[in-house]
Amino acid sequence: MPTQIQEKKWWAKSLAGSMILGILPLVTLLFFWIFYFPLQAAKKELSDSIEEKAAYIEQTSLLLPQLKQTALLEKKTQRYVANWEKNAPTETEFSKLFGAISEQAKLANIKIDLYEPQKPTIYHTINAGTATLKCTGTYKNICEFLYHIENFPETLWTNSLSITRNGENRETLTLNMVLTVFSKKTNIRVETDR
Repeated sequence: MPTQIQEKKWWAKSLAGSMILGILPLVTLLFFWIFYFPLQAAKKELSDSIEEKAAYIEQTSLLLPQLKQTALLEKKTQRYVANWEKNAPTETEFSKLFGAISEQAKLANIKIDLYEPQKPTIYHTINAGTATLKCTGTYKNICEFLYHIENFPETLWTNSLSITRNGENRETLTLNMVLTVFSKKTNIRVETDR
C-alpha cells in the first residue's frame, strides 16, 4: 500500500505537471505576442522597403538612355544657338536684311505690291523685326522666292502666309505674308551677382 508520503509526492507531481501544462500555452501565446508577430511585421516592412528600393534601382537604369538623349539634345541646341548667333543680324542690319528680301523678290520676277517693315520690338537680349509683304507672280516664281528666303542664313519666322488666285487670271497669284527676323543686341550688359 502506498504510504501517505508517496501519495503526497504523486499529488505534488500531478499538480506541478498540471501547472506546467497550463502555463505552457500561456508562455507560447506570450512568445508569439511579444516576439513572433512583431518580428513578422518588421520582416514584411523590411521586405517592402527592399522591393521599393529595387524598383528605384530598376528605374534608374532606365533613365540612362534618356540622360544620354538629353545630353545630345543639349549639344544640338548649343550648336543651333551658336549658329544663330553667328548668322543673326545686329540691330543695325535689319534694313540690309529687308533689302535682301526685296532684292530676292525682284530676282524671282515677283512684283511687290506692299512691303512694310515695322519698327523692331525690343526684348531683353534680342530684337524682333517684322515685315508685311504682299506681292504677285506666277506659282513657280512665288515658290522660287519662298525657297530662297527660307535658305537665308538668318532665321526668318513666317507668322502668316497665304497664296490666293487673282480674279480671272489663273497664272497670277498673290502672296501675303508676315515675316519676323530676330537680331542680337549689340549693347547688352550682363548683370551678375558679385
